[in-house]
Amino acid sequence: MDWWVWVLVIVVLALALTGSFVKLAVVSALARLVTYTGVSAATLRLRSPRFADRVAAASFVAPLGPLVPVVAMLVSAAIAAGPWPDHEVYICGSPGMVRGSLDALDTAGVPRDRVHIEELNEEEL
Repeated sequence: MDWWVWVLVIVVLALALTGSFVKLAVVSALARLVTYTGVSAATLRLRSPRFADRVAAASFVAPLGPLVPVVAMLVSAAIAAGPWPDHEVYICGSPGMVRGSLDALDTAGVPRDRVHIEELNEEEL
């Protein structure tokens, strides 16, 4: 394994053992954001004609071609840029997910009047 995987494992274990779910959730979200941005950039690069002889043709091609990965990278950058207290936040999900999200947003300093909630009940899940 690469060294950064070990660093990530240590950070996740430390956060999990200290019981800091909010911090663990933030680290998890940022890790996914970094991964998603990297995959989007790699998709653009590997689908260029320069790599046609080394990369198999895509079995599925998204409509609008490279627009999807470009928009994904822009959205990822906007999410990472924050600051969250200046944004409107919309949450929709199970009661437990909504409570966890509210806790994380409270920690991030988002005022409750900027949070809009729609809880799903058991029949909707």
